[in-house]
Amino acid sequence: LAPLIVFDMIVPRSLAAGGVIAVLAALGLHWFFNHSRSGLAMSAVAEDHQIALSMGISVRRSIAFAWALGGVLSVVTAMVYLSGKSLTFLSSEIGFAALPVALLAGLESIAGLLLAGLIVGIVQGLTSAYIDPLIGGNAAAVVPYIFMLVVLVVRPTGMFGWKRIERV
Repeated sequence: LAPLIVFDMIVPRSLAAGGVIAVLAALGLHWFFNHSRSGLAMSAVAEDHQIALSMGISVRRSIAFAWALGGVLSVVTAMVYLSGKSLTFLSSEIGFAALPVALLAGLESIAGLLLAGLIVGIVQGLTSAYIDPLIGGNAAAVVPYIFMLVVLVVRPTGMFGWKRIERV
């Protein structure tokens, strides 16, 4: 299949399909955790097990469902990421890119992951285009971590994380 041409960019169809699947999955998870009974119960369990138990929420069932959901999402992600590729040690690069994205977004924000992923991708792309040729190295792999550290110093819960309210 011929790649898509968007302005001056050549985008492989598998990459475009992966982007659509990622956006749909993120929006679906955002809806699930903010509007469904099971998602709200899982959020309550993540916040505090004792309070969730006192509200009648099964902590064991919520944790089991979270693991199952994580497994399904991991399989779908691997299928999208590796479509047409073989599994090598270079495939681990997605794990190294996922940590700054998750911490930048804030661990509670599913919708923030889309924006954080876009920011990290743009920062990596600009770094590899403009800084890597100057220093002759792979700064694009390190810059998202530096960017993440700067943001976490200013906002410890990430860009879209919940603000903690402490009552005394």
